[in-house]
Order: sequence, then structure tokens, then C-alpha cells
Amino acid sequence: MKRFLIFFLLLVSIFGYSKNLIIVSPHIDDSVLSIGGIIDKYNTEYNIIVIDVFSISAWSKNPKYFYGISGILQLRKNEENAISKILNYKYIFLDHSSYYPFKNKKGEDVYSNLLHYINKDDIIFCPLGLIHPNHVFVHNACEKLKLNGYKIIWYEDLPYMTWKNKSIITNLNKKYNFETIDINIDKKLSVIKLYTSQIFDIWMSEIKKYSGSIVKGKYVERVWY
Repeated sequence: MKRFLIFFLLLVSIFGYSKNLIIVSPHIDDSVLSIGGIIDKYNTEYNIIVIDVFSISAWSKNPKYFYGISGILQLRKNEENAISKILNYKYIFLDHSSYYPFKNKKGEDVYSNLLHYINKDDIIFCPLGLIHPNHVFVHNACEKLKLNGYKIIWYEDLPYMTWKNKSIITNLNKKYNFETIDINIDKKLSVIKLYTSQIFDIWMSEIKKYSGSIVKGKYVERVWY
């Protein structure tokens, strides 16, 4: 409860009170993989809205789901709908294609689309932009939002952060302040499992191990601001 209040008060002290907490998610599933514990913890204090940017994709881990883009797309969106009800958030599909041959790598097209759904009173969680090119595009768009006065908090892209070396944490700590938030790891993992078309079991074990390695004796998620 103490950490709950500390983070809540931190948000208010830095950004002022906002009724909306926006999570910009590169793909369907990234928000819950990365900060599903925060969503679960603060979904009564804030109106949480997840914006799934690259929500058009025909990829699935399981061959039985390879029945065309329309089939897998509907399956992935159905998964998001079911999980949003459990974690009590709303969602928006921007429907950028994961395979779109972007010419401008600074993410301006993503940026301009995001502007339709956010305002400067919102607190906006964005990915650090690790490894995956779609994550980089979203991060770049959020960097531009920050430059233009939007309230940005950076979250770790999981499971990608679990594959990086410790130097990235050192560099982040030089650039930003960070905060850790205690989470219910069992609930988070139980919800992640519901993305059945996407999630590999090893991701869950990596996320659990990583979440338990940041603060001794606790499972946490970490954000930078």
C-alpha cells in the first residue's frame, strides 16, 4: 500500500492530477507484457486507455493459427478484448501494419495518429524502444510528444529488456529518474497466458525472473521519467 501511494503521489507531484493514464503499446500484448502489473494496480485510480499502434499483423507462434491476416487479426483483437475486461482498461487499435515499409524512421506517421487520441493533461506511458523496429518507431513518436510538452513516462519493453546487458540500465539511470512499483506477478502472468496466439512460455519465466531481480524479495515493474 505504501509503494502504491508513493507512485501515485509521484505522478501527481510531477505531472499534476490526470484522470487518464494512456499506455502506448507497439503491438497487441506489449502493454500487458511490460506493465500489466501497473495496469492492474491503478485501474481504479485512473481511466486507463491502451493504444495498440501496430495492431495489424498476421503473425502467430502457433501454425494452427496461420489462416490469413483477417483470421489472425480477429483472433488477436479478441484476445485484447477479453484481457481488457479482466484488467479494466479501454483500448484503441490504430491499425498500423507491422509490415508497412516505413520510409521515415522517426515515427512521424505514428506521432500524427497518436495526436487524435491524447491530450496534454494525460499521463502517457511509452516504451523505451528496445530491439524490435516497431518499438523503435513508437519510442521515436513518443520522444516527439515529449518535446512538444506531453507528459511521458518510459516503461521497459518486456521480454526484450530481459535480453539486454546491465549497461543499458546504467545509461538509463544517468539520463532519467526511475521508480519501481510492486506488482502481483501471479496475476500478471495468468493474464499474459491469455494471449494464446502470441506468448511463448519462456517469455513468462523470463519476465518473472527479471521482475524479481530488481528489488530483493519483491516483484516489481520499473519506469523512468
